[in-house]
Amino acid sequence: MFRELLKKLRKVAPPIFAPLFITLLVPLQIHAQRISGIGIKGGLNIANILFPEPAEKWNVKTGLIAGGFITFTINELLAIQPEFLISEKGAIWQGLFEGKDTEVTANITYLDIPVLWKFYLPSLSKSPVRPNLYWGPCWSIKLIGTRSTKSGEVIQEDDIQDLNETDFSLLFGGGIDFDVQTGKIFIDFRYGISYSKIFRIDKDKNRVISFSISYSFF
Repeated sequence: MFRELLKKLRKVAPPIFAPLFITLLVPLQIHAQRISGIGIKGGLNIANILFPEPAEKWNVKTGLIAGGFITFTINELLAIQPEFLISEKGAIWQGLFEGKDTEVTANITYLDIPVLWKFYLPSLSKSPVRPNLYWGPCWSIKLIGTRSTKSGEVIQEDDIQDLNETDFSLLFGGGIDFDVQTGKIFIDFRYGISYSKIFRIDKDKNRVISFSISYSFF
C-alpha cells in the first residue's frame, strides 16, 4: 500500500501541491507569522454521494477521520491551519435489484490536505476559550476504493475501478479552542462540498459533514 501511495503522490503532486504552496506562501510572505500549534486530531465523518439524477438516491455512511495539523498565527484574529488527514467517505444504496433486497456500500478512503483560514472573534481574541470560523480549499488523494454488495444472503466485495484519483472541495466550519495547562484542545464542525467528480464517467460528488476533536501540544 505504501508503494502505491508514493506512486499516486508523484502523479498528483503538481496539481495538488502547487495550489497548496501558493495558498500558504502568499500570506506568509506578506505577514510575519509564527507556528502556534502542532497537533493531532480525530473524529467522525457523515458522508454521502450527491447524484445529479433524482432516481439515484444514496444514504449517508459514517466513517473515521484522523491525522495531524500545523497552525500558523498571522495576528490575534487570523491563523492558517494546513492539515493532513486520512478520511473515510462514501455512501450506502438500498433497494431492489433483480427482485432481491440489495444494499451497496461504497467505501472510499482519501488523504485529505485542507488549508484552512481561521478567523477568531475580536472580543474574545485573548480569552482562553476562543470561538472561530474557518474556510478553505481541500485537495484529496484517493487511497482505497471498495464496494460491498449484499444481495439476499450473498455478500460480494470488490474494488471500485472507475474512481478518479483526486478530488477538490471547499470546507466551511467553526469551532472552539480551549487553552489547557499542557496545550490546547479544539472542537470543530465542518461541511465539505466537492467540486470534482468521484467517478470518471458520472457526475457524482462527495458531500461530508465532519465532527472532530484536536489536541495541540503547544
